[in-house]
Formats: sequence, structure tokens, C-alpha cells
Amino acid sequence: MPQGDGSARKVTHGRAQGYAKGVFAHEPCARPFQPGGAGRLRDCPDLRHLPQGGLSPGTACRRGGSGLMRTLTLASAAALALLSACSSGEEANPEAGASATATDAATPPGAASSLPGASPTVTMLTLDGLGDLTIGAPVPETSSFAQHGAQAPGSSCTIATSPDYPGVEGMVEVGQLRRIAVSQGSSVQLMEGIGAGSTEEEVRAAFPGFREEPHKYEEAPAKYLTQPGEDPRLRFEIGRDGKVRNMFVGVMPQLAYVESCG
Repeated sequence: MPQGDGSARKVTHGRAQGYAKGVFAHEPCARPFQPGGAGRLRDCPDLRHLPQGGLSPGTACRRGGSGLMRTLTLASAAALALLSACSSGEEANPEAGASATATDAATPPGAASSLPGASPTVTMLTLDGLGDLTIGAPVPETSSFAQHGAQAPGSSCTIATSPDYPGVEGMVEVGQLRRIAVSQGSSVQLMEGIGAGSTEEEVRAAFPGFREEPHKYEEAPAKYLTQPGEDPRLRFEIGRDGKVRNMFVGVMPQLAYVESCG
């Protein structure tokens, strides 16, 4: 067989192998090139006008000599370029997916609290106390609450405040915390969601059995609402606007003091 036909056979078989490996975008050749058969040699169009995917299956070029080598070289280059592009795309996608997965995994549930506009953390007041303050116990030496001097000469009653709890005062008498007062402007709340600024209706809905007393200095609807029973307990001061002015937790008689330290 002439040299040109043998070269053409090699080219066609090379392309068939390329199809089988997925190098080219077309379907694999139905059968290898056979002289005089369906895969007959034919002249190729100008190389500058070859289809983007290369020659169609079962087609070989009859250019001979340097023309054939040029065809083989260009076809190989096109195949390598296509393979490189496909490989790059396949490698990029897993990396992008892995990056997205890593980002999702690195975001713990509840991270929304750090987003702009998220609600500030609410500190709970309980019958036992607030933070490291405990009703009936001394103020811890490591506490952020600092005690100030006696409110009256010869009195053992002092007030403790903390920059971490604006609007909150602790009343200390005879070395023990006897009452905690929460005023308007503080974000401290009870577990029921009641705090300074809540309405009287909200307080009564949450604590329907509280005892009502008239306000010492203001006319109704200002009043005091006090939890009945044993200490420690709750007490609310309602202003004339019908809202909680001060909220207290503590023990009697300090719980009912109208003035700080009596």
C-alpha cells in the first residue's frame, strides 16, 4: 500500500482512539478505516476552515508529506487544547464546591446573632439574682459590681453598680445582697419577657396574683404590684404612664423600700 494510505490509516486509528478516550467531542468511529470502504480517503477542506471539533468520524486527510504531518500536528494540538480545557473545568468545579461546603461548615448555627440588626443578648433576672449576684450572699470579690459608700451616716446599707449592667443597682445590707433593682433603660428581663418599660397589662397577664398597693408619691394609675408568699420575690413599680418604672427582686423589708437603702 502506498505510504500515504498507511499514514492515513494511522491518523484515522489515532482519531478513533481519541474518540474512545473522550478527547474529541463527537461520537466514536463505527469502524476503523478500510481502504475502499466506508472510511474512504477524501480531500480535506482548507485547514483554516476545519470545524471547531476537528474532522468528523471516519474521515482522514490525503495531503501527503508535510501536509499530512501538518494535519496531524494541528489535530493533536486541538485535541490537547480541548482536553486541557475540559480538565481545567473539571478541576475548578470541585474546588468551588469544596470551598462553598467549607464556608457553610465554618458557619455555625445561630451565627445570625452577629449580623447587623440582630437583637442584643438579653440578660435574665431571676429570684436567685442576676449574673454573679445572688440574693442573700455577699457580692463576690471578682464581680464587676462595686459597692459605694453608705447612703446614710451609721448605715450598713450600700449600693453596688456595674458598668456591665447599666440601670441596675444591688442593695447590700449587713454584708449581704438584699435587693436588685432594674430601672428603665436596662435590657435586663425576667424569663417571661417582662422588664422595665413593660405595660401593667403585660405584668398582670404574666403574674395575675400579685398584690396591688397605692404609690407613695404619685396618683393612680401609679402603684406597686408585689408577689405574695415567701422571699425572695418580685415587686414592680408602675408609673402614671401605666408602664414598669422599676422592677425588683429580693427579700423583705428591703424589697419594699421606696428610697434606696430605706
